[in-house]
Amino acid sequence: MNTYALKLLAIILMLIDHIGVIIVSQTDHWNLYLLCRGLGRLAFPIFAFLLVEGFSRTSNVKRYMERLGLFALISEIPFDIAFYQVRYGTSIWADLTNSFETVFDRLFEHQNIFFTLFLGVLLMYYMKKVERKYKRQAVLCNVWEALLVLGFSGLAYLIKCDYEIAGILVIVAFYVFRGSKLLQSVALFIINVSLLSNVRYFLATGDVLNIISLLATLAMLPISLYNNEKGKDVKYLFYIFYPGHLLLLYLLTLVY
Repeated sequence: MNTYALKLLAIILMLIDHIGVIIVSQTDHWNLYLLCRGLGRLAFPIFAFLLVEGFSRTSNVKRYMERLGLFALISEIPFDIAFYQVRYGTSIWADLTNSFETVFDRLFEHQNIFFTLFLGVLLMYYMKKVERKYKRQAVLCNVWEALLVLGFSGLAYLIKCDYEIAGILVIVAFYVFRGSKLLQSVALFIINVSLLSNVRYFLATGDVLNIISLLATLAMLPISLYNNEKGKDVKYLFYIFYPGHLLLLYLLTLVY
């Protein structure tokens, strides 16, 4: 699979996931909801893998970060209004008529995936600078990189971007272990078990949503088929599709 095919697959999986969250009723259509969420778990690892590939291939990292930062801002309003009712059980407009302060606070409780991707590229940028500066001092290089990962993970947690610490660690894992699909797979599984799943609660309640994130490791199957080729040039496909599909899904909730 080339970059285009992987990107298209990730976009389709993300769309299915968001349809499940925003459109499908968890109460009335549990099996369909579970299927959508399960398939959706594969999307982020693929995006993270493509992010690392894009970072390693781009001739202008700063412009790459500028695009991610710009679309993080553009996507925030569609992201907030699309997921608002799912999170809080009330529409943004109902809360707006009652308390502007309530809406303002809630809009800043969760940031869209572009913020995670932006932080990921910025982190890799500084890690690469450290690697170049301390290429003959392995211990010092590792210490600085560990501090950078801790700092960016903390920042992701503070601003509450999508996937938070786990998202940053997945990107780091794909960056550090690039060239070894086995190590990437192991790292992805460990991150999902330790940060995104609650096996103990699943064993106690049987609620599979607590372990559904483990399916993310299956993303390594299409990733393993990656052939290092670019394919069709669709640089802005994901950038435009992300806010666009969120806005469309929100409009569909108004109709149905």
